[in-house]
Amino acid sequence: MTKYNLKRIQHLLFCLVLLPCMFLSGCGIPATNDRAKEDKTSANVQNQNSDSSADSSSTGSIPTMTWEKSNEEYQNTVSAFPFTLRNGDNFPENMSDDGGKSTLYAEGWGQDQAYFYWECSTERYILDNHQTDSAGTQEALNDLRKMTETNWYKTYIEDPDNNFVNDVITPAGLGDVSMLQEFYQSDCIWYRKINNIN
Repeated sequence: MTKYNLKRIQHLLFCLVLLPCMFLSGCGIPATNDRAKEDKTSANVQNQNSDSSADSSSTGSIPTMTWEKSNEEYQNTVSAFPFTLRNGDNFPENMSDDGGKSTLYAEGWGQDQAYFYWECSTERYILDNHQTDSAGTQEALNDLRKMTETNWYKTYIEDPDNNFVNDVITPAGLGDVSMLQEFYQSDCIWYRKINNIN
């Protein structure tokens, strides 16, 4: 498993398991706006930190927010998204609430949902068209490469060795889409559910 996948799983685990367990066991989560790592994302996240209605609870250095605030982060990200969806896809109006609307979400989760949805749309395009549309496939792969240079990726995805580019994107450009297929299968459950794809 790559560090890229591991970071995604850790983020999900924190949001869905650790926080509810801490609340149920009576552990307090201190309120703070401090971050261990400087936030390099859009002004949207910075505005949430200064918004007094935002839930700025955190465990250690990971600020959290309610589903509503996380969904607002998702919607703000979608409204100014830097890449185009493929396959005639549209972003859902709201992010997934499969984790529950009463769960606290790590800051950045809303952005994650938008970027992962776009990534899944792009991966699906590549998987469906890599044998018939080489120009479109190369353009989609270039967009995935550009995604790894975004502030979102640098802030929320741990991939210091460029594994996603080296092990997924580059081989797909050479015709080996096996790792891309694995990512699509493991990371795109919400995307496939929204678009009625098995």
